[in-house]
Amino acid sequence: MTSNLHLLARATQALFATWLLTHCASITPAPTVAFTDHRHAMLHADLEYVDVVTGQKILVPAGFVTDHASIPPSLRRYFEAGGQAYQYPAIIHDWLYWSQITNRAEADRIFAAAMEDCGVGEVKRKAIHAGVRAGGESAWKKNQKEREQGLFKVIPASYRDPRTWPANITWPQFRQHLFDSGVR
Repeated sequence: MTSNLHLLARATQALFATWLLTHCASITPAPTVAFTDHRHAMLHADLEYVDVVTGQKILVPAGFVTDHASIPPSLRRYFEAGGQAYQYPAIIHDWLYWSQITNRAEADRIFAAAMEDCGVGEVKRKAIHAGVRAGGESAWKKNQKEREQGLFKVIPASYRDPRTWPANITWPQFRQHLFDSGVR
């Protein structure tokens, strides 16, 4: 009897530990380094995501530059109240919009699923998702055009140390600086 109680206690502990570890478990966190305008940030390490619906693994590479969520300034206060659980899902979404390894609707669905997985409340999640569905086409097309022009959003490893960046530089300035220097 004591042995069964011990096993039940261990199983309960294991289930609780699993529950704790699975909150936003489909995303492996990675730090970012902000540019001086704090609008863009470079991913310092790879960020991995496993789509909770399909099981597909998505790898956002170190060096990728994100604007997190392109939420209009007038609405940021509302969306950022109570934390920014949508930030890692937003990096994944930015990557999908840049790389276009999925279609746009699938990228938006993955964003919504990742936000839900990370605990973004239903009202915020639906509002953000509606925003990207309504306004994301221009960003999708802009990314496609920039890639066709040879521009990039993944900073090569040899240029990722922010201590070597020119002072007070924004991402558009830094990308142009690298591009003018022949970096592709």
